[in-house]
Amino acid sequence: MDRDFICLRCGKRMRFFSRDIYQQGQANILFGILPHLLAGGVELTAYVCPACGKMEFYLSGQSAEPGIGQVKCPACGSLHDCDDPKCPACGYNKLDKK
Repeated sequence: MDRDFICLRCGKRMRFFSRDIYQQGQANILFGILPHLLAGGVELTAYVCPACGKMEFYLSGQSAEPGIGQVKCPACGSLHDCDDPKCPACGYNKLDKK
């Protein structure tokens, strides 16, 4: 089941774009593609904003990235990732100085 995301740039609802496995690592001259194949892959879900074209990637099957802390919005009290400049629930922008 896909989640609902609000674009932090323009505030519109983002749409599901794709879910793919992205290969990590890179090929080199000495060992060819072996390091690329041994690095493994990560499954990502991509969402795109139809209004402004912003694209965001999230780890598939997880509610939040490991290591990303949650903060409480001072305006509405909902929890969101600490690196979000705007609260996804109410749009409060912590970067605006009032």
